[in-house]
Amino acid sequence: MYLIEDVLLEIPQKIKLNADELTDIRGLLTTLQQYAGEIELCIPDSKAIIIGIHLLVFIRRIKNQEFLPKLEDQYV
Repeated sequence: MYLIEDVLLEIPQKIKLNADELTDIRGLLTTLQQYAGEIELCIPDSKAIIIGIHLLVFIRRIKNQEFLPKLEDQYV
């Protein structure tokens, strides 16, 4: 299982982010870690970093009111 602070040190080395974004990601990764523990899912550091970056991009899209195209019904 990943250590949140270690992951938060790695993410800015891969993508630029500000302090508010880092706080947002900390909260989401904390929630993810708690849930993963409940279902006995092991998330290694490398995967947690990738998830954190994806969450950052997701947060940015929401704040900028950008949305991905709707999935076709066959994928839902």
